[in-house]
This record gives sequence, structure tokens and C-alpha cells, in this order.
Amino acid sequence: GGLGPSASQRRIEIRRRDGTVIRADLLLYNLTGDVKHNPFVLDGDVVRVPFESLVASISGAVNRPGRYELVATSDLAELLAS
Repeated sequence: GGLGPSASQRRIEIRRRDGTVIRADLLLYNLTGDVKHNPFVLDGDVVRVPFESLVASISGAVNRPGRYELVATSDLAELLAS
């Protein structure tokens, strides 16, 4: 399994039986290890994984070169913070 090549890792939605929606950001989970970005899935949950929206690449003398989906401010500062 896993996510497809154009699936968003940053805007995953988990809808609980009671209608509560939880957002998961697997990129932040991988970078920080903070479990609040990777919630548990419970029986009856519906998981929605949208396609990536705004994506930018960064290379050169940076900590983590790569391709990142921008979801917050959608600017250079967000890209450099990724």
C-alpha cells in the first residue's frame, strides 16, 4: 500500500463516526516525530487523501532538499521551513 505519487501527505482528513474531522500532516510527523500530526485511525473512520495542490522543489545548500507541498502560507518561508 502506501500513498500514490501525487497524493498529498500534508492534507489527509480522517472523519470519525461522530462527524469530527481530524487533519493529518505526515510530512510534519516525519520531520518532527510529533504524534499529533499522525492520529490513530479507529474502526468506522473514513480516510480521505486528496491530490497534492501547490508543490515546490528546493535544492542546493539547504537542510532537506526535495519536493514539498505548500499548505500554510504557500510562500518561500514555508518552503525553507520544510
